[in-house]
Amino acid sequence: MKKTRDREAKIAYKIGQSWGQQIMAVTIGMLLTMIIVWVTMPSEDQRLINRQCFAACKIKIEKEGYSMSFFSGPAYVDAIKECHAECASAIK
Repeated sequence: MKKTRDREAKIAYKIGQSWGQQIMAVTIGMLLTMIIVWVTMPSEDQRLINRQCFAACKIKIEKEGYSMSFFSGPAYVDAIKECHAECASAIK
């Protein structure tokens, strides 16, 4: 019984001593995440196209009677997505 407690205490002590390694792992993870996000961001031209298409599609979809509410939200998002795909392909 005492040996088990001693082992548990040693394991807990080792875990407590690894804070530096945990902080290093979290820091490396954050840096990798930031690099991946930066690499996959759209270019300035793509952002301009997205901005123009979203503004045009929002007006078009609202004229068709769609609204962003709790129950009709998925239909609104699907309509925006289809309109945006058409608009973006037409501009490109």
